[in-house]
Amino acid sequence: MIPAEKEEKTLQREAFRKSVSSKSLRRFLEVFMETQMFGGFIQERELRKQGAKGLFEVRAQEYLETLPSEEQSGVNKFLKGLGKESKQVQLLQ
Repeated sequence: MIPAEKEEKTLQREAFRKSVSSKSLRRFLEVFMETQMFGGFIQERELRKQGAKGLFEVRAQEYLETLPSEEQSGVNKFLKGLGKESKQVQLLQ
C-alpha cells in the first residue's frame, strides 16, 4: 500500500500479485482480487486499523447476545483464544 491523496492508502494490486513466488497462486490472485470477497477483505482490514469492528466481530457479538449467560462465558473464552491466535498470526506476517 502506498499513501495517496488525503492520507489514504491504496493497494498496489499488480505489485502485490507479482510479489507472490508461486505462479499458480499468482493466477489465483489475479482472478480473486477482482471479486467482491477480496474487496470486502480489504475494507475490513482498513476498518480494523481505525478501531472499528469487522462483520465477523459484529455477528459474533450478536450471537453471544442470544445465548444464556452461563453459555456465554465458554464461548467468550473460545473467542478470546481465537483473537490471541489471530494477533500472533498477524505478527508473523
